[in-house]
Amino acid sequence: MKQQKHLLKPDEFARVKALTRMARASLTIAKRVLVHGDRQADLARKYKKSRQHVSEIVNVFWDHYANSHALPEGWKVEPVALPEAMWPKVREIEARAKCALTRLNKSRQKTPAD
Repeated sequence: MKQQKHLLKPDEFARVKALTRMARASLTIAKRVLVHGDRQADLARKYKKSRQHVSEIVNVFWDHYANSHALPEGWKVEPVALPEAMWPKVREIEARAKCALTRLNKSRQKTPAD
């Protein structure tokens, strides 16, 4: 099932932007569409690009966004409401689990293939 596209918050965009190798001009276009909600056709005219090219830029960035939210096998996301004071403990548990997963993946890479 394809993830529904929506407007991103500026901090979400910035986090994904740091993970990409997209050109500055492409990132500007992607931000105008995905954060500010500008129409792709309008941006195509403004930046003298084809509508298909603008669409491709947006789709590439969106793919980076979707991949940055990919979960490891066996992990689950649930909306949870907790008192604010409990969130540091939750984030600590998450960080330990991610660290353990990273160590596991590295050890699997070092194992010689049969």
